[in-house]
Amino acid sequence: MTRILIADDIAENRYLMVSLLKGSGYEVTEASNGLEALALAQASPPDMIITDVLMPVMDGFELCRRWKQDDRLRHIPFFVYTATYTDPKDERLALDLGADRYLVKPQTVEVLLEEVRKVLDEAARSSDARRSQTAGDELELLRQHKDALFRKLERKVRQLEEEIVQRDRAEAALRDSAGLLRIAGQMVRLGGWSVSLADRRVLWSDEVAAIHEMPPGCSPTLQEAFEFYSPEWRSRISEAFEACAASGVSYDEEMELVTAKGRRIWVRTIGEAIRDASGAIEKVQGAFQEITDRKQAEEERRKLQHQLWASQRIEAMGRLAGGVAHDFNNLLSVVLSYADFALETLREGDPLRADLLEIRKAGESGAALTRQLLAFSRKQILAPKVVSLNKMVAGVEGMLRRLLGEDINVEVHLAEELGSVLADPAQLEQVLLNLAVNARDAMPQGGTLTIETRNVELDEAYASQHVTVAPGKFVLLSVSDSGCGMPPSTREHIFEPFFTTKSIDEGTGLGLSIVYGIVKQSGGDIWVYSEEGQGTTFKVYLPQVDAPTADTAPRPGCVMATGSETVVVVEDAEAVRSIVQRILRRAGYRVHAAANGGEALLLCEKLEGDVDLLLTDVVMPRMSGQELSERLKETCPRLKTLYMSGYTDNAMVHKQVLTRGALFIAKPFSAADLTRKVREVLDT
Repeated sequence: MTRILIADDIAENRYLMVSLLKGSGYEVTEASNGLEALALAQASPPDMIITDVLMPVMDGFELCRRWKQDDRLRHIPFFVYTATYTDPKDERLALDLGADRYLVKPQTVEVLLEEVRKVLDEAARSSDARRSQTAGDELELLRQHKDALFRKLERKVRQLEEEIVQRDRAEAALRDSAGLLRIAGQMVRLGGWSVSLADRRVLWSDEVAAIHEMPPGCSPTLQEAFEFYSPEWRSRISEAFEACAASGVSYDEEMELVTAKGRRIWVRTIGEAIRDASGAIEKVQGAFQEITDRKQAEEERRKLQHQLWASQRIEAMGRLAGGVAHDFNNLLSVVLSYADFALETLREGDPLRADLLEIRKAGESGAALTRQLLAFSRKQILAPKVVSLNKMVAGVEGMLRRLLGEDINVEVHLAEELGSVLADPAQLEQVLLNLAVNARDAMPQGGTLTIETRNVELDEAYASQHVTVAPGKFVLLSVSDSGCGMPPSTREHIFEPFFTTKSIDEGTGLGLSIVYGIVKQSGGDIWVYSEEGQGTTFKVYLPQVDAPTADTAPRPGCVMATGSETVVVVEDAEAVRSIVQRILRRAGYRVHAAANGGEALLLCEKLEGDVDLLLTDVVMPRMSGQELSERLKETCPRLKTLYMSGYTDNAMVHKQVLTRGALFIAKPFSAADLTRKVREVLDT
C-alpha cells in the first residue's frame, strides 16, 4: 500500500487530509512540523510527502532543502499544498529547492487526488527508468519466455477445443460443470451460472443460490430469475441477456436485486455466449457476485468528499469575510469617532444633531455587521469561560418564550450532571437565540421548539462519517423544530454568509453563519438534520472540560479613563491616526504620532524623556508593530506596548505576526474603550 506522510501544524487540516487519503486507499502518517516530518521519513521513508509551508520549528522550504540533500529521500516525491503562500516567488522558490508539485489551497477533492496520483505516477515512471537500463536484458528474456508460453497455451487450447467438439452429447452436463468451475475460479468469491437456450432454465452454483437466499441445487426458469431484480433494473438485464443470446454480445452489469427473503442488495453479473461446433450460440453462461459492501463504501466516500468540499468552501468564504471586515473596521473607527466629536460641540436642540445621530446610528449598524462577519470568519474576540449549558439555557428560556410568541410551544429537556464547556457565555447565548429565531421562521403557523442538552461521546465510527469531527467527549446542545424542513439544495448552503430563503427586506442571511463561526471558534462542530415536511434539528457539539464553572464578570462601563503619561501612536492609516491622537490628548496624555516604524524610531530618538507606552498597528509597510516594539525596547526596556488591528489577537497569532499573550485592542473601538485599555496597560 502506498504510504504518504502529511506535515501540517493545524490539526484540523491534517485530519481532513488523513480522512481523504485513507478513504482513497493510501496509508497515512502525520507530523505537526517539518523537523518531526524529517525524522519520521529518515526512520521509515514514505512513498510521498505532502506538506504545508508555514509551520513552527522547521517550515516547508527548509524541510524541502534538507529532504533533497538526503540520499535516501531525494527521489521521494515532495508535494507542497498550502494556502499561506500564494506569491509566484514562493512557488518558484519551492520548485527551485526540488519540490515536485506546488498546489494552492483550497482545491476540490477530485483535483487534489488527481494531482497526488500524477505525482506518484511520475515518481514511479522515474524509478522505472532508473531500473530499466540494468534490467533490459532480463526483461527481454522474460518477454521471449512469455511469448513461448502463450504460443504453447494457444496450441493446447485449440487441441482441447477439438477434443470437446468430438465428445458425445452425453458429456454435456460434465462440460457445464467444468465451465462453471472455470469461470468461478477466475475471480475470488464469485458464483457461476449457465442458461441453456434449448430449455431456458438457469443452472446456479451454490454461491449464486446463497446470494439469492435460495436453497442449493435449485434451477429456476430464466423469467423466474429475472423476477429477483428490482423493477427499474429488470428490463435492462433482460435486454442484455437476449442480446448476448442472439448475437453473442457479452455484458457486465451492476444492479439492485431483491433476495427471496426481501433483502435489497447490489450484485454484479457477467454474461458471455457459448457456441457449438457449428458456431451457433447454444448457451449463455457467466459469473455472479454480491457487491453491496463496495457500493456502500463508495457512497460513504462520496459523502465524505462532499463534506470536505463544503468545509473548504466555507473556509474560503470566511477568509474573504474576515478581510472585508478588517478594512471596514478602520473606516468605521473614523466615522464613529468624528460623529462623537461633532455631537459634543452641538447644543441640545441643534438641527444638526439629528443628522449626526443618524450618521452614528448607521455607523453602529455597520460595526454590528462587521462583528457578524468576524463571527463567521472566526476572527472575533472571545472571552471564554468554563460554563454550564444548562445554566445558559435556563437563563434565556424566559426571553425565548417571549421572543417566539404564544403560538410556539417551547419544550426544554436538560440532562442531569451535564459536563462543562469552555466558551464565551455571551456567544453561546447568541447561538441559541439565532437557532431559535431560525426555527420560528420555519413555523409560521406555530409549532413546537425543543431544546435538549446531554453528554455524548463521539467514537471513531461517528468521526469516520463526519470529516471535521475528532473522537472524544462532548456536550450536546440540540435545537429542533416541527416546521417545514429543508430540501438538500438548501441544507448545503445554510451556513454560507448572506444565503437566505427570505425576501430581501426580511434578513441578511448571516444568522446561521454567525452560529457556525462561533461554534467552530469554540472548538466544536455543528450538524443539521432536516427533511421537507419533517422539521429540522441543529446539533451543536462542544468539547467537555473538567473544570468548575466561572461566574460571568460584569461588562465595563463607558467612562473615559485619563492619564498624563507619554504615548507614541504608530498607525499607517492617517484618519485612524488622527482620531487616536485626539482621543488620547483629550484624556490628558502627551501624544506623539508616526505613520510607520521608521518614523517612530526617529521620533523616539529625538524625544526628551522616556516613552511610557507604544500604541501601534500590528500590520504596517516594511516594519510590523511587533518588530518596532522589539527595536524600541533595546533602548527603553521598560516600554509598554499595546497593539491594535482590525483583525483579532487570535488571528494575528495564527498569522505569526503577534506573540501569544500580547496586549491588544480590536478596531473599531470607542473613546471609552481605548482610554480604558491604555490605562489598564499602563497600570499593569
